[in-house]
Amino acid sequence: MKTSRIPGVSAETMTQDHVYDLVLRAVGIKRPKLHAPMALLQPLIRLCDKLLPEPPATPGLSDLLTKDILAENNAAGTLLGRRGKGVVDAGP
Repeated sequence: MKTSRIPGVSAETMTQDHVYDLVLRAVGIKRPKLHAPMALLQPLIRLCDKLLPEPPATPGLSDLLTKDILAENNAAGTLLGRRGKGVVDAGP
C-alpha cells in the first residue's frame, strides 16, 4: 500500500486510502473504493488521455500513484514557523 506525508500539515504518515477517505469525508461524499492493479489501469488511462478532451486521470498521475510520496527532513515546518498537526486534529 502506498503512503503519503503532507509536509508542514501532517506529522503522520498516511496511506493513499486514508487521504482519500479524509477528503471524501471533508466534502461530505460517500463513495465506495475499487482497488485495481496499476498495471491494468495504465493502458486504460493512456487511452482515455488520447480520446477524451478532459480525462479523469493522466499518465503523469498514474506514474505518481505508483510511488511512495514521503517528505522527510524537509524545511516546511521551519518555513511555516510551526510543526504540523495530525490531520484528524487539524480541523477546518
